[in-house]
Amino acid sequence: MDLSGATRVDSAGVALLVEFWRQRERVGGRLVWTAVPEGLRPLLVLYHLESLLEPDRPA
Repeated sequence: MDLSGATRVDSAGVALLVEFWRQRERVGGRLVWTAVPEGLRPLLVLYHLESLLEPDRPA
C-alpha cells in the first residue's frame, strides 16, 4: 500500500491501516506499506505496532 499521499496521520488513521492489515492477513495475504510518512512511525511505536513496518515479517 503506497502511503505517499498521506500528509497527516492520527490514531484513527493508524486504526484504519491496522484494519487493512488484519483483513489481508485473514485471507492469507500480505500487506506491505511503502512511502511511510515520518509522522506515522512515532504513532506505531507508541502503540507497539512498529513491527508492521518490517518488510520481512511473517505472513
